[in-house]
Amino acid sequence: MRVAFIFLAALLVAACSNETAGAAKAPADYGPEDAKLKAVLMYADWCPSCRALDPKLAAVRALQIDGVRYVTLDYTRKDVDAVLAAADAAGVGPAIRDRFERKIKTGLVLLVDADAMTIVGEIDRSLSVDDIADAVRKAVAAA
Repeated sequence: MRVAFIFLAALLVAACSNETAGAAKAPADYGPEDAKLKAVLMYADWCPSCRALDPKLAAVRALQIDGVRYVTLDYTRKDVDAVLAAADAAGVGPAIRDRFERKIKTGLVLLVDADAMTIVGEIDRSLSVDDIADAVRKAVAAA
């Protein structure tokens, strides 16, 4: 009986400390806030494409390409309003609204020209790190 109580208490503590046990954390934003290009990762913990894309994007972030800010919009809880509010806070709200019309899709990176508020490229998990870096560099040059 005592072992069962301890086991249940441990489960309760684990559940309270992490809403989604074993879930990955959304990648942090990175780069200058005033960058002309925003690389916006549409992310969710439960998305297999996100798990495949995230390490590639981390490798591209490590290249420290000038003129780009990497932003993550976390759709893990499937809360469209929260994603749109985060997009507004990141300075990409109009572009995200135009692209998704409240039907959020995860597992991709949108390259957003922050001045024109237009999407100038889209990256998915099928691209290599080199291809992603090339796309980001081209989008920065065009922005």
